[in-house]
Amino acid sequence: MKPSPRPNTNPSGPPRCEVAPEDLEQLGVLHRILALLNEPGQSAAPIAALVEELPVLAARARRAHSSALRVGRALGEPPKIAMVLASLGNRAFEALLLELLEDLTILRADLDD
Repeated sequence: MKPSPRPNTNPSGPPRCEVAPEDLEQLGVLHRILALLNEPGQSAAPIAALVEELPVLAARARRAHSSALRVGRALGEPPKIAMVLASLGNRAFEALLLELLEDLTILRADLDD
């Protein structure tokens, strides 16, 4: 049985969008997302499930979705990731992935120093 993803909560506010050392352990999830994005005709459901396994990516996607809709801080439940991904579209989601990969690369370099 696969363990459930760790909660990505910040006691003082919304979910964390900044990378942290524990996110480096989730690079396999990013690789699986990229592989699915390269499959023609891939549905959003498996991608959304993987995004949920990487809370920092889910938080960034929700933030981008809220910004795109010009919505203030959402009240209640955050939108489902599948809806967020469909709303963002492939290009915007791929830009989020590249930004996250860059941030993780910088974090790794900082930790190695």
